[in-house]
Amino acid sequence: MHSPLGYLEILTIISKFFLIVYVNFIHSATPISDTIPPVVNCPPNQQATVTPGQQFTVVTYPPATATDNSGGFVVLSYGNPSGTNFNIGNTVVVVTGTDPSGNVGQCTFTVTVTTGKRDILNVSFVIFFTTFYIKIITKIFTPPYWR
Repeated sequence: MHSPLGYLEILTIISKFFLIVYVNFIHSATPISDTIPPVVNCPPNQQATVTPGQQFTVVTYPPATATDNSGGFVVLSYGNPSGTNFNIGNTVVVVTGTDPSGNVGQCTFTVTVTTGKRDILNVSFVIFFTTFYIKIITKIFTPPYWR
């Protein structure tokens, strides 16, 4: 009859064998290098208007999205984060996505902040000159007996 120690020795030998095979397999496998950057998709261009008398306004925009060929998580960073102050004028926001292998992809969009005064001035200008030209044209083309 065999002693229980014999069975334990056999099981130990078998488990060591499979452990050695597994470790050799892991070390012999060639790592695959990911060199493809993630695809980063920006939100559309944004527009905002400042409160009268202010030089900036807080702009909140939708988040960018990103995908990577590895299926890993892409970390996004923003040059000008959503929910922060944007000055009057155009600001180009650069969004950078970094995948687990360190590859970097980017996209950009523009945030335009206006005072709103230009639109009112343009409407007033158009109304004034339209009225002015209608009066002149009416006087020029109106026959004398209609005046």
